Amino acid sequence: MKITSDEEFQTFENSNFPTISKYKNLTIINIPSAYSPDDKNFLEDYASTLAKLINHVSGNIVLNLSNNHGGAREPMILGTSSLIPDGVLFNEIDNHRNRYPVLLKNAQLLGGIPGTINTLSTSWLPSQQEKILNQKVAVITNDKTSSAAESLILALRNNPNVRVFGLPSAGYTSVNMNRFFSNHNSKELWWLIYTVGYYEVNFPINGQCIFNNQPISPDYKVDFSLLKDSDQDLLSSQGTDNLLETINNWFVSDS
Repeated sequence: MKITSDEEFQTFENSNFPTISKYKNLTIINIPSAYSPDDKNFLEDYASTLAKLINHVSGNIVLNLSNNHGGAREPMILGTSSLIPDGVLFNEIDNHRNRYPVLLKNAQLLGGIPGTINTLSTSWLPSQQEKILNQKVAVITNDKTSSAAESLILALRNNPNVRVFGLPSAGYTSVNMNRFFSNHNSKELWWLIYTVGYYEVNFPINGQCIFNNQPISPDYKVDFSLLKDSDQDLLSSQGTDNLLETINNWFVSDS
């Protein structure tokens, strides 16, 4: 993602936590960007908040990833780990075509291209976290759903009861690393993000297994492009009624 100014970086360095909203029988969990690369406490609190919202949900679960620009994937995946089967989530393939499986085990991410997975404490998890794998889960995406949020979609699709609604994602499906460099002209550090690989999923997603900066297509395409770029509030935005009704109808259907 290209960031050209300090002001633009502040837009993406999102320190908001997941929130919840209701629409009829839908419980919408809004999952925002998680840009805080130097604050593990924030990332662990983010994951904890997300997990608690899911585990105490009433009604049908909807994960809203619209306008989630990415950031750290670990708190997003670990926070939703009750909805994802343990095992290999996907493979990371490096620039030499070496394959590195990424595993979810006991609410921890393991494996991957060396150096690409950040370890987070799971002390916030209940001692016996129950999996929620036998009920439908809807995921909302749009063309601003990017990077780490897209890797979350790939992980969630290991649950056969997950379906994606909305618009194709942004297509930043690459595996990245970051490094900090000193800046001789300032006390601030340079933050460099660079690509080291791409994704291969276990099961085809709309016929596609390789994701190398390609968007993820929704299962149910529904236009809600009037949503403001910086907003996740589906209930107060114009043009989202059809999206929410499509999701509501899916939950009561047999499909």
